Amino acid sequence: MKKVRGSLALAVSALPLSLVIALSGCSGNGLASKSSSRFLVNSEPEGATVYVLGQPVGETPLTLEQRSVFPLVYPPEQVNLYGKVELRHRGCETLQRPVSGRVLANGMLAKLKCKSVPAAQSEETGKSATSATKSTRQRLLELQALKDEALISEEEYQTQRQRILGEL
Repeated sequence: MKKVRGSLALAVSALPLSLVIALSGCSGNGLASKSSSRFLVNSEPEGATVYVLGQPVGETPLTLEQRSVFPLVYPPEQVNLYGKVELRHRGCETLQRPVSGRVLANGMLAKLKCKSVPAAQSEETGKSATSATKSTRQRLLELQALKDEALISEEEYQTQRQRILGEL
């Protein structure tokens, strides 16, 4: 009977360890779910350069990794830029915005304060209805890709899609 009791005690003591191992395989890295690791940054007007920790990372519309805005390690002199994105567009005021939980969940739409540009100048810069349509198409394709990769939920997809289409 002692042999059975010892085997039973060993099996019971190993149970928590095996449970931890099994569950850790299901949870990914444990830091953040995939659905919250990326977020969209859009601006009005589009084409603003996006800066993270003082470095240009692309132009709007742009998908950013959460870890690029909230890195684990960064130089101490960049502490005032941590958790923020900065948008710059020619003829517009520079805008710096913090990245909150709401931004991570829903994306960011930054309305830049720009000087008025006469229609003739606008045509010279190459902005036309066609480029705006391409940009909207591009944004919708990017949104669809996020949904296809299960990085955003159906509800988030529909909300963002309606917002993009509402801007037409």
